[in-house]
Amino acid sequence: MAYKAKLDAILAFWIAYILTRPLGASLGDYLSQPKINGALGLGTTITSVIFLVAILAIIVFLAVTKIDTTKSETAETNQTNGSKKNVLLQTIVTLIFFLAVGIGGYVQLNNNVAGSSDSTQAVPASSQSSLAGQLNDFVKIENDMLNAVNKKDFASVKKGADTLEHDWDAAEPKLRKIDGTTWAKIDGTIDVVLAAARSGNPDANQNKTALNNSLSVLNGANKIAAKAASSQATVAEKSQTVASKNKLAGQLNDFVKIENDMLNAINKNDFATAKTDADQLEHDWDAAEPKLRKMDGVTWTKIDGTIDVVLAAARSGNPDANQNKTALNNSLSVINGANS
Repeated sequence: MAYKAKLDAILAFWIAYILTRPLGASLGDYLSQPKINGALGLGTTITSVIFLVAILAIIVFLAVTKIDTTKSETAETNQTNGSKKNVLLQTIVTLIFFLAVGIGGYVQLNNNVAGSSDSTQAVPASSQSSLAGQLNDFVKIENDMLNAVNKKDFASVKKGADTLEHDWDAAEPKLRKIDGTTWAKIDGTIDVVLAAARSGNPDANQNKTALNNSLSVLNGANKIAAKAASSQATVAEKSQTVASKNKLAGQLNDFVKIENDMLNAINKNDFATAKTDADQLEHDWDAAEPKLRKMDGVTWTKIDGTIDVVLAAARSGNPDANQNKTALNNSLSVINGANS
């Protein structure tokens, strides 16, 4: 159609060749993604049917009308020669048009999403201040995955991981707005769960550690009540936490150093050094176990779980930088908290 309208042949070709991919993908996402993300929520099946019908309709239309065929090579040559003078102008006009449409569409969709987000603010303030009661579905999914791991049914574990990822991504806008800090913390543990479940050679202990750690964070966030109703429990919990931290304060400097060295190696993609440091971390941690566990068994167990995840990530047959960073940052957060 653009070519028939005397648009430069080369420009018309690249418009059709390049823009169909991003525009088609964007339109597909807009039709299929959930309404909570600012889309129409039609689902992938209905979206695929719409695209199939549209493609078939275009093919039939072109086959019947033959408007896409040229009458003669002479006319094509004359059109090409004549349009060369206007190629630059046509290109600039085309770019301006698509920029205007793209920016306008983005602004409109952004306003729609913002309006949808504003409507969620009408819920009571108590539910806005925390994620209490918002995470039941994710707790259930991870518990089901843990049961499957205990049965060594890794096929069900992987299916659970797919459901977990889909539901978590769909709920992101709502949960992140309520409590972005807690959402980010949970998101990090879920990343570790997904990586363990989808490993080419899944390890039961690695999956259990990742799931137990994630469930601990999820359950903690899911049971937090409104601040006014939980003030006494919060004070008691803080006092207990401080007491536990004081027991191991200053005892964990060596482990902090080793994990920081591992993190630096990962940032350089030096996985060989990271594995060597992992061996040192395991050796020193095992050697210090009798002393540290006797001082504070609860905190020792919590740190031990994060170190298991670090070791598994570092020793993976195909180590992933992001998985290693997530595991190390999570472990360093726990160790530094107990060490300070």
